[in-house]
Amino acid sequence: MTVRIFKYEEGEYALKYTSPNLGGYPDAIAVGDLDNDGHKELAVGILTGSTSDNKVIIYDCSIINSWVEEYSQISGVGIHSFVAADCDGDGALELFGASGGASSGITVFEYVGGSYQTTFTRTPIEVNDLFVK
Repeated sequence: MTVRIFKYEEGEYALKYTSPNLGGYPDAIAVGDLDNDGHKELAVGILTGSTSDNKVIIYDCSIINSWVEEYSQISGVGIHSFVAADCDGDGALELFGASGGASSGITVFEYVGGSYQTTFTRTPIEVNDLFVK
């Protein structure tokens, strides 16, 4: 499977980027300025059928109409949904990935010091867990 990125221009969607074969299928996406550079990034959670090969990929579009795979990490768990939000109040978006099933959990990705990093992981999520600042 691949990720294809389209842009709406002149009344229709035009294909702008097609990724190489990802070895799995996209199951979660989020769009936001994750590295605080004024341009949006696209985060994609890839499920491969093997928990040891599931991935998180972040595509950057800092040059107009030029998408680049900026970050790729084997996640170990399948990310089924993403939310991008500034939860720590620093002005930059964090990327929250949620996984389900037997390995349910939350993973937080942040752009820190010029690169993406996993800054928090909690597996499994318990009924009484509450995350507040």
